[in-house]
Amino acid sequence: MGYIRGYSRRFYQKSTYHRGTVENPGLVLTLVEEDNSRTYGVAYRIQENVSDVLKLLREREVGYEEVELDFYPIRTDNTASYKVKTFVALPSNDMFCVQNDDEIAKQIVKAKGECGSNLEYFEKFFEYLSEHFSEVPESLLLNEHLNQLNTGIAT
Repeated sequence: MGYIRGYSRRFYQKSTYHRGTVENPGLVLTLVEEDNSRTYGVAYRIQENVSDVLKLLREREVGYEEVELDFYPIRTDNTASYKVKTFVALPSNDMFCVQNDDEIAKQIVKAKGECGSNLEYFEKFFEYLSEHFSEVPESLLLNEHLNQLNTGIAT
């Protein structure tokens, strides 16, 4: 558990299979560069079959850029960062979709794909954050985009 710097989460990636359809795409989270921001999450250490695992991830994350970032662990006495790999959707990706928060909220509420509704994905994301990062102040955990969506969809 920890965070990366310089990126924030946004519902800017269309999902036409898992959480939506071609006719009614859902929106899922991606990372976008943003100065002075932190994004909290989990880093996994791959100890076996590293090349096979990376190959599968690269196949799954087609259209994303693989980046290496510093990860700052929390809940440990060791404050040293270490390098992690993640995938970031680029604006040049056909599925990258920047909209205003009202339009994003409407799309999340109505979309449904093979893995369930987009609203379920949205709700599970917030549940996970509150369950696993309860010690992190909400002002650090959620950016303005996520706060506005959470408020707008909840009402």
